[in-house]
Order: sequence, then C-alpha cells, then structure tokens
Amino acid sequence: MNQQLVDYIKQQLGQMVSKDVIRNALLANGWQAQDIEGGFNAVNSVPGAVSSVPVAPIEYAGFWVRWVANLIDGIILMAIGLIIGIILVTLLGFSAFIAGLGESIVPNFIRLFGLIAGWFYFIFMTYKYEATFGKKIAGVKVISDKNDNLTLGQVILRETLGKIASVLTLYIGYIMVGFTKRKQGLHDKIASTTVVYKDPTKKSNIIWVIIGFVFVFIISVGILSSIVLASLNSARQKSRDAKRISDLKQLQLGLELQYDYSGSYPRSLSEIDPQFIQAISVDPATNMPYQYKIQQDGINYEICAQLENNSIGQKCFSSEVSGGGSASTLMSNDGKRKADLTQIFTSLEWQYNKSGKYPSTLSEISPQFLYPVPVDPATNMPYQYKPQPDGRSYELCAQLDDKSNGGEECIKVD
Repeated sequence: MNQQLVDYIKQQLGQMVSKDVIRNALLANGWQAQDIEGGFNAVNSVPGAVSSVPVAPIEYAGFWVRWVANLIDGIILMAIGLIIGIILVTLLGFSAFIAGLGESIVPNFIRLFGLIAGWFYFIFMTYKYEATFGKKIAGVKVISDKNDNLTLGQVILRETLGKIASVLTLYIGYIMVGFTKRKQGLHDKIASTTVVYKDPTKKSNIIWVIIGFVFVFIISVGILSSIVLASLNSARQKSRDAKRISDLKQLQLGLELQYDYSGSYPRSLSEIDPQFIQAISVDPATNMPYQYKIQQDGINYEICAQLENNSIGQKCFSSEVSGGGSASTLMSNDGKRKADLTQIFTSLEWQYNKSGKYPSTLSEISPQFLYPVPVDPATNMPYQYKPQPDGRSYELCAQLDDKSNGGEECIKVD
C-alpha cells in the first residue's frame, strides 16, 4: 500500500473533506480506483488514524462578515455596471440625451443588466469556486450542509428561490444568520447549505483586507464618476445649445408671421399671437426668456441666445433689411444662407453626438438629421465645410451678397 496515498487520505479526512471529494481528486490525478479504496480501508483499519490528525475546526461565518462580503460583491457589480454605463453613454448616450431619452433609458438598462448579471455571477462563482469574489476577500465559502460537494441544483435553489424567500420575509431570512446555531439564513436552510471560514486562524487579517478594498474602490469610483459626469455634461451642453438655436429659428418665424399679419413686430416675445407660436420657448438651462431687442420703429429686431459652446458664444437672428421684414424677406438669399448654416450646424451636432465625430463631407450627414442638405440659393453649390482630420472640429461658411461685414458668415466649432 502506498504510504503517501494513505497519509493524504488521513490529512483530508482530518480536515473534514468528504470521501467523495477525496476520491474524485485522486482519480483526477491519475490514481487507480482500487488503490484509492485500498487507501480508505487502510485508514479505517488503524484505530484513531483519523482522529490523530489535527482537525481543522469549522467556524461558521456570522451575519456581519457575510454582509460585508455581499457589500463587496455589490461594489464589484456596480463597478461593472458603471463601465457598461460609460460604454453606453459613449455609443448611445449622446444621441439619447439629445432626444430626451438618455436619462431614463441608460439607467434602466443598467439596472436590468445588473439584475441578470448579478444572478449569473452568484450562481457561477458559488458553484465553481464555492465563493464569490466578496466571500473570497472576506475569507468565507459556501459548503453543503450534507458535507458533500455543492450541486448546481443546490446553488440555483439557494440563489434564486432561497433568496427570494429571504427577501419576501422582509429580510428576516437574512437576519436569521445572526441567530441560528449554524449561522444559516432561510436561503441556506432551503438549499441545505451553510457558510464557513476557509481558515478561522486568519480572521483577524480579514478586516484590514476589507478596509483596503473599500478604500481602493472609493478612489476608483471617484475617477470613473468624474469621467462619466464629464461625458454627460458635454452631451447636455450640446443638447441645450442645439435646442437654443432651434428655439431662435422658431421664434424668428413667429415674429415674421406676426409682422406679415400686423405690419410690425411685437414689443416683447410674450405678445406674439398664439396662432403663430402657442408657447414661447425659454432658455433650457435658466428658464429665462431669450434676449429680444426691438427698435423704436417696430420694424427691426434682434433675438439672441447665449450658447455654452464658447467658440460660438452668442447666436443671434434679426430682421434681414431696414424697413421691415416679412416671410419673403426672411428667405432672401443672405437670409436663407444664414438659416441654412444654422440648420446644418444643428444637424452636424446631432451627428457628432451619435457617432463621436463630424462627417468628412456635408453629404455624409445622416438623412435622419438633415435631408436634403441645403445648398447656396444663388449658385446651387454646397456651402464651404472644412472638417479637421481628428473629426472633432470644423468650420462652416457661406459667402453673402452683403459685403458690409466682410461678405462671409461662418460657424466655427473647436
């Protein structure tokens, strides 16, 4: 009889490892079944052979260490969800925020992902390794109450029906861990499992490991949160600027229609007839009215919005010619050119928020944002569009008939 085999079996039995586990381990390492059985018989034939081997004490894990282990697992899953959130915001979030959906869709998707991923995580880790990452850090593991290997059915029962029952009892199923003899919760009793320390002699070191983990996590979350917030703030700023420009165009149209109807512009935006504009738009950030300046003659005006894009600053629209405007005046060549630039600018921002870069040519603007792409009303040629190689900045220009201000209107985004 191989003495090494006998000594190994003695040691494993002394550590309360079941015979099935020992047998499977030996078979996996190339031992023959008959030699293994002979080893068991040799151990059993020696009185006190097993008891003479120091037996590692079993100490059940209490409520607080298990709570900390679950907290660590929650932190890990939350960090994964945060990374998924960053990816979603990068790929989908910008366009979703502009559409007014990002603040509900992205968080709800993360919650659904967390629910499914968490369920799979607990089942896989418990069945494969007897412990999740949180339990590994806390130095505890899940074992079968029957001193056998954990079965997949046991684990699924514990992590699904068992934990649902523990929650439905107003979490009393979890609180039971602190009061039962073997530190079992309701989910443990349902699945015939319990949680024990891997090495009770190292319990005192666990608290320092946990403190270190939490400290590193807090720093990591701070960095990741800063990245996410910066991305979200940029998306929101672009969304608000796009809305401001859209609001100005709507207000300008209402003002021109009012002029056609009454022969003069209103003294304030609130005086625009509801048949032309039902609700007067306000700045999306401050909820204050846009700047509206009407000349004393009542036939010239300027309406402006302060953009958050510092490279553009203030964006203004005005009546096109001295002596009054009209719907037809608004669409004069220079007026149309300026309106076209604004429309193209808005579409380029939408495209950037969806894809993360500006298109190489105006013809590459997605039809969902702009169709057809406006051209110069006099020459039918595309407007001058110069994107930078990095795809993150551009200059958009139109040549004007009015040469008083240089004869050119440009929008530059850095």
